[in-house]
Amino acid sequence: MLKQIKANKISIEECLKLIEQWSDKADKIIELYQAIITGDFPPEFENAIVSWLQENAVDIVGDLVHMVFFGLTLDGYFVAYVPESWDDITFNTSNYDITIPDTDFGRLVLSY
Repeated sequence: MLKQIKANKISIEECLKLIEQWSDKADKIIELYQAIITGDFPPEFENAIVSWLQENAVDIVGDLVHMVFFGLTLDGYFVAYVPESWDDITFNTSNYDITIPDTDFGRLVLSY
């Protein structure tokens, strides 16, 4: 019986060590989570996010642009047909009615 108690004591001590190790890891994960949700990204996360965006932004924007159809109206105006789900984005031009060299004439402006 004493042998069994000693074996159980060793098992319990090993479990307590594991709990302590996992508790430390959980504390580090909670700290990391708190930093991320407040925008204080650790450099390795920030670098990974920037790298991912640089690699994927063109494809993401390209996919989004495919959802917009461009054409001409019957009276000759340029028009962009936008999905209804994009109601929070305003499509406009730079509001110039004449051609002025070296200006923003004719640019499409997206506001949100």
